Amino acid sequence: MANGLRTNLGGVATRVAPFCWILLGANGAGADPSVLTDDDWKRLSAGEAVVHTAELNDRPRVGALVLVPQSVDRIWDIMVDCERAPEFVPNLRRCEVIDRAEDGSWELIEHEVKYRWFAPKTIYRFKAEYVHGQQVRFSRVSGDLRELEGVWGLFPLPTEDDRVLVSYTVSIDPGVFVPDVLVRRALERDLPELMHALRHRVDQVHQASVNH
Repeated sequence: MANGLRTNLGGVATRVAPFCWILLGANGAGADPSVLTDDDWKRLSAGEAVVHTAELNDRPRVGALVLVPQSVDRIWDIMVDCERAPEFVPNLRRCEVIDRAEDGSWELIEHEVKYRWFAPKTIYRFKAEYVHGQQVRFSRVSGDLRELEGVWGLFPLPTEDDRVLVSYTVSIDPGVFVPDVLVRRALERDLPELMHALRHRVDQVHQASVNH
């Protein structure tokens, strides 16, 4: 199964490689499916989330990937639903759209988050830029964090069934003295939880639509 998925991924990896190069730098770690090993594919096929860590501009950049057996459109609708995101996203207490482009290409969003490793409450605003059905790039605008940037990516696999490789890569500078090693460890722990929560939410919505 893993070898078959990896073999069939050649075209997908070729299409996303330039994007990953720009986003992550020459190391390519975190979001590029072409860096996944056979063991990574076995874990993904078994339902696990795979985590990769890299350094970018002297900050830890952590990426997680998971396979979601649903269509891109269904996953996308869940990913960009700010209003309902706190219902399933770990640590997220509030998500509010402050402003948006008339053509829907970007939104200014405010998050209130309870990071277990940082502070009782963190509030910040970021700009989310959308390429429909493909990616969400986000970067800090204001708030408690000094830096925040990252991307969600959706990579449909060339298989008979709907199956999408979902990636999430993020770099955070809290703005107070938190050692990079603790930030990295916290992200490595929290990102798989986020990816599993997203997949579970997509499955819930799918089952609800089937039952109705």
